Amino acid sequence: MRIAVVDDDSVMVFLVTRLFPGHDIAAFSGARPVLEIIAAGERFDVIITDLMMPGVSGTEMHEELCLLAPDQARRLIFITGGLPPDESDVPVLQKPFNHTKLQELVERVGAGEHDQ
Repeated sequence: MRIAVVDDDSVMVFLVTRLFPGHDIAAFSGARPVLEIIAAGERFDVIITDLMMPGVSGTEMHEELCLLAPDQARRLIFITGGLPPDESDVPVLQKPFNHTKLQELVERVGAGEHDQ
């Protein structure tokens, strides 16, 4: 499975990537670089992103993906230490999150099952 991990916190990126040995992991310290490579045609099975990041937030990234690559917008999982968005069809895990829950959610989203 090809997984993008997007978070401005390098420790969080490290911890999340370690949960998925054997998978093709791409780590990003912000939303702009992942948006650029998706615009260029790259695709991910799952995109795990923080909600609150400097520059482009997770919700702003979702909005851009809905226009740019709707197939990728359906592959998002939000992780956040703050409040989840009021209305979103994106699955959300609160920090600190249960590792097993994240792994199960990644499997569901990666398989195209888009329920929470």
